[in-house]
Amino acid sequence: MSTSETGTEKCEKIYVSDEECEICQFTYRFVNKLGSFDCDADEQNRFIRELAVGHYIVGLNNTFLLLCNGKVIGFASFSNSSLSTFKEIKEEIYNYIRDYVKTKLDELIGEDQKTKEELYDIITKSFDISYSKLPFILLGQLGIHKDHQKRGVGKAFIEEFVIKYSIAYCIKNNCLGIMLHTTRELYEKFYIKDFRVKFKEGNKVREVMYRFKEVPGQKKTSMVTLYCLLVADIIEGRLQRFLEQL
Repeated sequence: MSTSETGTEKCEKIYVSDEECEICQFTYRFVNKLGSFDCDADEQNRFIRELAVGHYIVGLNNTFLLLCNGKVIGFASFSNSSLSTFKEIKEEIYNYIRDYVKTKLDELIGEDQKTKEELYDIITKSFDISYSKLPFILLGQLGIHKDHQKRGVGKAFIEEFVIKYSIAYCIKNNCLGIMLHTTRELYEKFYIKDFRVKFKEGNKVREVMYRFKEVPGQKKTSMVTLYCLLVADIIEGRLQRFLEQL
């Protein structure tokens, strides 16, 4: 994504189905653009038309708009949340710690074996999750205009913005991944997909697959809570920052 100026806001350019679009933070300038927004879901329509401004002003969440050709065709809203420390999720996190920390230390430190071993021991042996809840960023609302549904827009929105924004947020603000509440029907039609995100690293492009999973221990109902761990990305971002003065 690249940054551009739209009015007084900084917007991020992204490509959706090969079309250049923008992600802009929801500000007063966009209020009058939302009267005709319709994603065929009453809850999401009411949120973006009536509630998003007030929720942002008092600090409940942060909403971003997807604009293509100057029209709002989608939005996503984020807030802070937490998830109970289930055994299965805890073990996933430990696996990332054990496997990914070593890989990244090899990349970042190189031949200094003593320093690598010392840091690996410090990070892995002293690491323990004793909290009853773990911090996550909540994807509280997401909507795509009905005229743009079933065209790959929602998937591209998550791959090009939602996941990348969440990674940057978690590196800076302390969280382990994304969580969301949705209908089981929408999970099985949409969120169960593999989301493939491309990251530019110099002249190379690295592709990473992300997957939303059901939170363990839920009763089989029409609603479901999902999570997507971002621990590998957070380890990479924070290790680089931690080792800057090495």
